[in-house]
Amino acid sequence: LVFSVVVIILFGWISLIKYRYTGFLVSFVDIDNVNVPLIVGSTILPYVAFIIGNWAVGVLMSGKGKIVHITKVVGYSLYPACWLYLAGTILSNFVTEDEAVLVGALFTFGMVLFFFYMFIGTIMVNQYTFTKNVATLLLSAVAMLIICFVAMLFATLLAQFVNDWMQIFREISMVL
Repeated sequence: LVFSVVVIILFGWISLIKYRYTGFLVSFVDIDNVNVPLIVGSTILPYVAFIIGNWAVGVLMSGKGKIVHITKVVGYSLYPACWLYLAGTILSNFVTEDEAVLVGALFTFGMVLFFFYMFIGTIMVNQYTFTKNVATLLLSAVAMLIICFVAMLFATLLAQFVNDWMQIFREISMVL
């Protein structure tokens, strides 16, 4: 479990490295405006939402996998993508314009390999058939959207709560 969590966090940092240090022929982002928490968070949080969503759907559809096993599947599936992202980032600084497509293909291959390993891993962990696993993964995507919606509601509620308390504090300080 520790290795899987480390790989997921490492993938967030490797995505930051990819964002910042990919060569200009491959990357078209403004590297002067790098928002580190946004990049790392937007890389790690979808995987955390998938782990929770897949576990919730697995519980409802009598899957055998526990949250620890699903975390291991996601972490082990990301491991090759980490290495391919690093290799692509390094190679992107040395390629010509004609070879830049190959570096992009390396990044894409890393994600395709991740999805393939994760698909096979969720079949093995939850002990589903192929069609039931496809349905479960689609329901996991819906669960991820629900998790995002609830998180947004919670963040809005928390912001309003803090704002109300600050307004109360301001009014009390004006009276005193």
